[in-house]
Amino acid sequence: MYENVFQPVTTLQKSIIKSSGLCGVKFFRWEDVLEWPAIDPVTGIIASSIQMKPGTSIYLCQAVDHGRTFNEDEKSGPAGNFYDINVNGVIPGNSVPNLLSLQTMAYHKWGLIVDDRNGESRLIGNEDSGASFVQKYTSGDLSTSRTRSLTWEWQHSNPAPVYIAQAFNISIGGIIITVGHLTLIMRFQVGHNDAHGNPPIMNDLDTVLIRPAFANKNLLVLADGVGLPVDDGSGDIDWTGLINRHIEKTFAGDTITYVGGVAQNEIIEIYAFS
Repeated sequence: MYENVFQPVTTLQKSIIKSSGLCGVKFFRWEDVLEWPAIDPVTGIIASSIQMKPGTSIYLCQAVDHGRTFNEDEKSGPAGNFYDINVNGVIPGNSVPNLLSLQTMAYHKWGLIVDDRNGESRLIGNEDSGASFVQKYTSGDLSTSRTRSLTWEWQHSNPAPVYIAQAFNISIGGIIITVGHLTLIMRFQVGHNDAHGNPPIMNDLDTVLIRPAFANKNLLVLADGVGLPVDDGSGDIDWTGLINRHIEKTFAGDTITYVGGVAQNEIIEIYAFS
């Protein structure tokens, strides 16, 4: 019932060459799934969404582009052929919240939605099993960087199915939002030149950032991994007199205003979602 074996063999055509690697990795606890979607036996694709249990979420792995990979190797064993599937990511630096979260992850099985830059998404895990999780950490030395390498591993009789369903709840930076697509627009460190020597995008206590890419988009803004509430001008919340750190950004506008300013050395990440 679960796997598609009805598609006929066809000519293997040359594909359009696109940038390699993954756009992103979303993960969720296997036991948090209420209902797994079935593969359409005609198309071989999953078009219906994963149904999560109430109060649970899908999480985003903010791994850097380099080393963020999906691998699928067919192997043979005593019971026949199977696919050894793994997803890899590298998290630069280290933080106590990451450390505590990652040590808990080892005690769970996982499902993943892996978004490839060629426009295709794959679902890892099913109603029978989830992926295991392992990690490796190095502090580096004076000539290398502190990094943490993450790997999810899953074995299955067939390749991971194509997943085209959209909207789901995702937890990032302490904020839960309902999204279909989540795209990183920019990432920078306040008060620091970028890797190419360009001057800082923002400096300590700056409050305004203007980019054409912000216009006509819903934005999620993180400061050192913490999501900042958004005053979108709708009037749903009365922000008058509130001193909580937040941003002001209308949907149509191209300007983010940081109420409270940005702080030296903090890492700012800005995502568009729909």
